[in-house]
Amino acid sequence: GGVLVALTSFLTTYATAKKMALQHNYRLDASQELFALGAAGAVGSFFGAFTPSGSLSRTGLSAECGVTTQLGGVFAAATMGIGLTCLTPALKYLPKVAIAAIIMKSSYSLLDLDTPMSLAKSWKPKRQGGLKRDLVIWCTAFVCTLALGVVWGIGLAVLFSVGMIVHDATEPQAVILGQVQTLGRKWRDIEAWPNARTYRGILVFEFRGPLFFASAEFFQDQMNRLRLKAEERDDHPISIAVLSLESVHHLDSTALRILEDILSEWRKINVSCIISGARHQVRLLIEEKLVRLRKERGLPSLLDQTAFMITISDAVEQARQRFAAHHGHVRGSMGIAAEAPLWERGGAAEIIQEKVRRSKSFTVGDKGIQRQRS
Repeated sequence: GGVLVALTSFLTTYATAKKMALQHNYRLDASQELFALGAAGAVGSFFGAFTPSGSLSRTGLSAECGVTTQLGGVFAAATMGIGLTCLTPALKYLPKVAIAAIIMKSSYSLLDLDTPMSLAKSWKPKRQGGLKRDLVIWCTAFVCTLALGVVWGIGLAVLFSVGMIVHDATEPQAVILGQVQTLGRKWRDIEAWPNARTYRGILVFEFRGPLFFASAEFFQDQMNRLRLKAEERDDHPISIAVLSLESVHHLDSTALRILEDILSEWRKINVSCIISGARHQVRLLIEEKLVRLRKERGLPSLLDQTAFMITISDAVEQARQRFAAHHGHVRGSMGIAAEAPLWERGGAAEIIQEKVRRSKSFTVGDKGIQRQRS
């Protein structure tokens, strides 16, 4: 019971104070509010006082009257004491309707309809830049407050928000990246940028969230799903996967084991992997567990690279060189030009023309040397 009373007092007080802080443009420290409530409760317990808590109606009335300092509480307490001591007989016959009117008038300033209206204008999914979830949380808090009370309304809204945070942590966004020429060849999600450039046989995958025990299986499912999706889109099997870990700032043992299993399975189907953007703890774990320890134990290598802090562009360039070495050099430059995408054929044609020009210059030079000898 005491925990529920303390939680109710803090939620009510902080919600009221936060509303006033937003209206009057000043900063509010939740830790200081909690400390003040605890100190007031501890001192008041020696005198048989009630649990301290902020009042929605009195705070709104003070704001309407233009109170801006802490002395407003002192004068309000003095007025209330005088009223309870001297004016009780006169207030005995005051209708409750009059008291309700005072409370409704003072609470009107706390009513905020601009927030739900602005959120309704952004009724779109999160991936499309919308605030759909925020409006759902606001409606949950509003309806539960009206039906069950302030404590249940705020509590259920907080639980709903925490649940959404846990969901985002366990199932973060996983996307296929493509190179956007108009943005200086930066890599972006191909679903948001349909004209982004991709390479046949190469998958550029990015996991945008924490990689730990709760999201490890989701990470494995998404990598396999997006690999199959890329193969279906290009009508060509994936040979090399570039895994961007720029958004992954933590890696635990479960996720590391899952990553090792994925790389081992992909090696069996002739899919190699290049990791880019690994920083700090993520890079150190990959270098130690997936490279050095496997080499010491005599296990086959899973990553044919020595640097893991490379950019996505550098990793893709390495992947293209490996892809060309494995698929292109056997068939010659003409085969590469024929099988390359449209945006690559121009570059391949220039390379072929340069080789032809050099071969002609060498032939002319040889003929000149032969004429001089004769």
